Amino acid sequence: MSADATPVISQNPARHDRVFHAGMAVTFLVTVLVGFGPAYFLKPVYPSPSLSPLLHAHGLVFTAWLRLQSTEVIIRWEEQCRN
Repeated sequence: MSADATPVISQNPARHDRVFHAGMAVTFLVTVLVGFGPAYFLKPVYPSPSLSPLLHAHGLVFTAWLRLQSTEVIIRWEEQCRN
């Protein structure tokens, strides 16, 4: 008796894309909050040296990019769930 090893193919490949992109967005957000939280987002709670205006601009732009990416993932997720 031989057993056939056939790969399992998903019925809906778009679901894998949704899960992957949502997972990556969450991973990015968690990484940023854990990595930069004490020095930037939670500055009043954790004592740290003051930041230069350039670092504040960098933090603002990067935070805006992460919010845009997360919003895009949420919009695509809702779009694909409706179809």
